[in-house]
Amino acid sequence: MRFFSAASALLLLAGTGASAYAPSSSSGAFVPRSRAFSQSSNRRSGRNSGNSLLVMKDYPKPNVEDTDNYRTAETLSSRFSSYSPDGGLRADTTQTKKVAIVGGGLSGLACAKYLVDAGHEPTVYEARDVLGGKVSAWQDEDGDWIETGLHIFFGA
Repeated sequence: MRFFSAASALLLLAGTGASAYAPSSSSGAFVPRSRAFSQSSNRRSGRNSGNSLLVMKDYPKPNVEDTDNYRTAETLSSRFSSYSPDGGLRADTTQTKKVAIVGGGLSGLACAKYLVDAGHEPTVYEARDVLGGKVSAWQDEDGDWIETGLHIFFGA
């Protein structure tokens, strides 16, 4: 049995001349078009792009800068910029701390990197013999490691 994503299923349907519809034209980014409209618009524009059944619908960015939450966060963030001339937090280089990080996944490794940048000495503790956490990697017959990137399974 083969599994296809929704996008590849729509592409397969479009190639066969079958009709494809988005679940809801008001909520989705794709809006169905009739075949007659598609063919007549292709003739008018002079393009030979096939029988396109879907059109992208653009949604403008909401005005989040004009909300109470945004203004509150902006006020709180402005307090941090007063700590150093470049706008970021100033690292206290007089005290080097030893920090234990439990878990060698993406977050643990990122945390260790930022702690080193701040002048501290992190130690990463990982239960398995490889770092990376949910980044999928396995060893093949030759002993080489094959990494496939981040794999997250929802509800599995």
